[in-house]
Amino acid sequence: MDDTAWQGIASWFHTFVRGYERENSLHPMLQLKVNHSLRVAAESRSIAGELGWPTRSVRMAETVGLLHDIGRFPQFDRFQ
Repeated sequence: MDDTAWQGIASWFHTFVRGYERENSLHPMLQLKVNHSLRVAAESRSIAGELGWPTRSVRMAETVGLLHDIGRFPQFDRFQ
């Protein structure tokens, strides 16, 4: 995955998350999930880099880390 694709996915993620804001803020549980997803993305990137993966694969690992809990947002919205 190249940098342009990564930027598009990261931008989509932030736009998606903003869709769950109420009165310009996220519920604290959803903010916790955003922070968690960003940390998992960073850790995935770091681990893949330490393993010597090619740059495109490192980006893919970062992407998977970012999106791994994406279904939790609609789940929380529906069921709290």
